[in-house]
Parts: sequence; structure tokens; C-alpha cells
Amino acid sequence: MTTTIEWIDPPKRCRGAYIRNYGRFITELKHKPGEWARVDNQPERGSMATNAYAIKQGRIKSFGPAGTFDAVSRKEEDGTHSLYVKYLGRNK
Repeated sequence: MTTTIEWIDPPKRCRGAYIRNYGRFITELKHKPGEWARVDNQPERGSMATNAYAIKQGRIKSFGPAGTFDAVSRKEEDGTHSLYVKYLGRNK
């Protein structure tokens, strides 16, 4: 429990910035269609699951249109959560 007040502004909101960083992997994924690649690993499940859904639905422009990529989040043995992505192709 905090016993003092710290007067400080919260950090700037970076909504969506985290997801956009995955765009750097697109070229590599397209060179190996149908093969899964782990592109991220975080302590919390939420961000990995949210990002997987957004990628599958094509909600991130660089991963669109929907159906071009598949993505899943999985809990690892060490308790962290990973994001796996594979390129399906544009005609799927």
C-alpha cells in the first residue's frame, strides 16, 4: 500500500504501437508460407491473445486482408505467453 502521494503525469498512451512493431516480421513470414514462427513472448496472456485476434482478422493493415495470416497465443512451460504467426497467402 502506498503511504505517500507521488504527483506525476501518466505516460503517453501508445495504443496500437505495440502491435505495429510486428510488421517487421512480415517479409520473413512470407518467405516461409505455412510455417509457424514465434514473434513475441510476454508475461501476460491478454496482449498476446488480443494481437493474435487482430492479426487473424486483418485489423492491422500490414497483416491484411483477413485470412492472409493465422495467429495464436499459447502459454509456455515457464508461464509466459507467446504469439505465433504464419503466412497463409493472399488467396486463402
